[in-house]
Amino acid sequence: MGEYAFSNCSVLKKIVIPSSVQKIGNEAFIDCQNLETVEFMPSCLIKEIPKYCFTNSGLKIINLPSSVEVIRKGSFYLCKDLTNINLFDTKVEYIDDFAFSGTNIEELKFPSSLKFIGSHAFEGIKSLKEVDFSQFKYISNFFILNKFYISSEYKTNIKEVMSYNLDMQNLVVIIHTTSFSNASVKLFKFDVDGYRWFSFFNNCTKIEEIIVNPNIHLFLEKLRKEKYVTKSPVMDHEQALKIVLEQLVHKDYGVIKD
Repeated sequence: MGEYAFSNCSVLKKIVIPSSVQKIGNEAFIDCQNLETVEFMPSCLIKEIPKYCFTNSGLKIINLPSSVEVIRKGSFYLCKDLTNINLFDTKVEYIDDFAFSGTNIEELKFPSSLKFIGSHAFEGIKSLKEVDFSQFKYISNFFILNKFYISSEYKTNIKEVMSYNLDMQNLVVIIHTTSFSNASVKLFKFDVDGYRWFSFFNNCTKIEEIIVNPNIHLFLEKLRKEKYVTKSPVMDHEQALKIVLEQLVHKDYGVIKD
């Protein structure tokens, strides 16, 4: 399927993509504002959702094929009617910049295949309440590795990053600082060994709970009310959270241990 194949097509409401389609071109369905449903046949082996593929479309329902490994820049940008996306049952490794920004996705659960989330990928999603990274034992802030620019040519660059330091070969996922900027996430789920400040929490001012692992839950509102956290009456949500995750030493402040 070529570039711009159905762009600006106002009569298109549903499309079924057969297994014979091996590749979709950039902007294939851009501005298809009446397109509500995209169905991939079960035998479809497409590995990539291309740049701006569904940007500014009326997309409501899409079943990504399990073979998908790459979601390119702006693929679902401004798909305002999209409230659900199943990434967990795919093999996605790379989610590019602005991939889902401007959607109304409510929950996200990432598969263990994921290696990188780009800048602004889920920026500003006010409907997004829960983000689940529990499949990963190792998570890195992007700025730690900013010696390398991880672009859409991700396979080459990921290999370069891994070869930079042998210790990084156990790194599972790298998340850009702005991936969730201004999103309204209330709950982040992890399964990591201890408290840590992740830069992608920046500007997520609605966080209420962080599940560090099955035995440790942090409830931010309780933590913020304690005097050792809220030393300044003007301390904002983000500052309080950062202090909690960097300096928390008390076991009885909002922390549950079984």
